[in-house]
Amino acid sequence: MKKSRKIWIQLVFILCLSLSMAISVQAATPSKTKQKSMYSSFIKNKTVTIKHTPTFKQKFTIDGFILLDINRDGVYELITTDYKYNSKFKGVYNNVFTIKKGKIVYFDSFYNSTELHGTRRKVYHNSKMKGLVGEGYIYHGKCNILFLMKNQGFMMHDPKYVGNKPAKSLTTNIKAYTYRDNTPRNRAKYL
Repeated sequence: MKKSRKIWIQLVFILCLSLSMAISVQAATPSKTKQKSMYSSFIKNKTVTIKHTPTFKQKFTIDGFILLDINRDGVYELITTDYKYNSKFKGVYNNVFTIKKGKIVYFDSFYNSTELHGTRRKVYHNSKMKGLVGEGYIYHGKCNILFLMKNQGFMMHDPKYVGNKPAKSLTTNIKAYTYRDNTPRNRAKYL
């Protein structure tokens, strides 16, 4: 009798402990609505300043945005561009922001080609590999690169030299997301 009571007490303790851990994890991630509201306020002025360290600040112009949960962890990432076309490399840089500890932080940037994808106003997401497809150079040749989200920033993975055609291994489960202009109407509709 005492042994079964001890087992029940242990089971109740473990159940309570696991519930409290689940609640604390959920509390750490803002709701989808709260995340959208945070991002809408963040890009309202079109120019944002991110403080990386006490002495280093970086300014970003945000003319277009995409809201996407890249790695499907329940936290939206805000992908932004200033639409500045680099004619030498024939593409644009995209900046990625995420939410950590209840604050918006700069995560990383990646390059998106117009030669490989035919447009500079889209971002390509590989849902199966949970990453973004961008462009890089290996041995002076163009290739597609899958960018995966890691704690320290994007990590390049699976580069394939493909010339001007998308690599099949990276584009099998791909979906294109079009940038929305950073206007009050689009912020209200998409954020």
